[in-house]
Amino acid sequence: MKSMTGYGISQWKSKDCYIEIIVQSYNGKYFELRVQTPAFYNSLEGELRKELQKKFIRGFVSLSVTRSPLWPVKKTTVKWNKGQALKWKTLYKNMATTLKMKYEMSLSNLAQQPGVLEVTAQPAVISLQEKNKVKMLVRRAVDLCNKEREREGKALQKDFQKNLNQLMLSLKKVKSHALRQSKGVSKKIESKVGVIDDDDIEGKKAIQEVAGTLINRMDISEEVSRMEEHIKAFRSLIAVKGVIGKKMSFYLQEMIREMNTAGAKAQDFKLTKEVVQIKTFIERMREQVQNIE
Repeated sequence: MKSMTGYGISQWKSKDCYIEIIVQSYNGKYFELRVQTPAFYNSLEGELRKELQKKFIRGFVSLSVTRSPLWPVKKTTVKWNKGQALKWKTLYKNMATTLKMKYEMSLSNLAQQPGVLEVTAQPAVISLQEKNKVKMLVRRAVDLCNKEREREGKALQKDFQKNLNQLMLSLKKVKSHALRQSKGVSKKIESKVGVIDDDDIEGKKAIQEVAGTLINRMDISEEVSRMEEHIKAFRSLIAVKGVIGKKMSFYLQEMIREMNTAGAKAQDFKLTKEVVQIKTFIERMREQVQNIE
């Protein structure tokens, strides 16, 4: 049994960057995935989605990838253009001769002239090493999230067992109260039949028929029997690994249906009280099942 609620985080730091992966999951009827990554990792998003789809079947899952800095430092290349540098140098020298001025030109001034220096920046591309590191960190965060889901699943498993045990105790009381209810009605009918004159055969027959119909309508033995089968099936699911949330919801719904029918037939206060108690246990488990994968 596994809960749909979990959290996992993995981190990695190098001299160039810091990467943090957070995986969170919440309960939901269907599988829904949200992925948030820096633009630098856009090419990785498809692979990351596939990785999560392998591990999660139901629920809302969120993957958040953070990188600092958002983009790696771009590699730049600087080179100088000899021809352009000589042209500028010659131009300034001729100007100085013509104007009869002292020729002065530093290297830094020459380097600032258009076309002398050429700076090119290579586009930032995720390296294979960083790509593999990110995928490894995602797998680690997913594993941690699933461990948390399994831990919570074990806690829910114990709670289900506890509620089922209490439910079974109440069901035993229901069977006892139902039997007492039936016997009580039978005694009342017998007392009514007893005051009728022995010669009034039709009158006795009519009361006995009414009594039979009344007792049959109050009989909840079938509901109790089906209830026991549902409990048995539900209990067997608790130890099963895999996706069981929907099946558990189905059996709990059937239990509620049986108890609603039994409650409608109840004519005894104590019987009604136990039926209500059973429905309380079932509703408690229905709330818990909403978080089971």
